[in-house]
Amino acid sequence: KFLLLEFWASWCVPCRKNNPELVEIYKKYNKKGFEIYGISMDVLKESWITAIKNDHLNWVNTVAEEGWNNDIVKSLGIQSFPANFLVDKNGKILAMNIEQSELEDFLENQYRLQNLQ
Repeated sequence: KFLLLEFWASWCVPCRKNNPELVEIYKKYNKKGFEIYGISMDVLKESWITAIKNDHLNWVNTVAEEGWNNDIVKSLGIQSFPANFLVDKNGKILAMNIEQSELEDFLENQYRLQNLQ
């Protein structure tokens, strides 16, 4: 199992451009154990909800209360978006700010190896 912690915002143009590819990766690997947890920096709930619906983000989504002053955001050193962390089932960070193509290659290799065992 792998988890992508995806920090984003409805007003972040690069984040929104990445979402369609993330949706496809999620569809392909979710049943194999891949999950995404979206953490938004949005202040306006309506903008956040609209972006989730428009971009078809069918994974768990939440808002970082206090935005940039959120303790988790600060402790992870997030200063710009998009930002993400790929984590394994033990909570070990495997990658930071992984590109979608790299993420898909990683998942493909991992799940292919699991099928061989």
